Amino acid sequence: MLSMLPLFAFTPPLEAFGSWFVCNAGAHLFTDKFTSRHTAANWNNGAPGKAFWVWLGFDQFIHAATLLGTWAWLTQGTAQ
Repeated sequence: MLSMLPLFAFTPPLEAFGSWFVCNAGAHLFTDKFTSRHTAANWNNGAPGKAFWVWLGFDQFIHAATLLGTWAWLTQGTAQ
């Protein structure tokens, strides 16, 4: 995990960045398709309940894990 600290020390080729972008765009839409239903269902007449905040946090965790995971996958084996 510590090897991921210099995130921008590696400049990927353009086609690799395109793959990263497309992969993350698809994962973002797929994640939001499911988590938005749960957050909407837990928004109680304009006042968010506890489950709303749990789903919102889970949604953000999935997004962050996807971004970092795909970046690590893309830069695997490129450390100098």
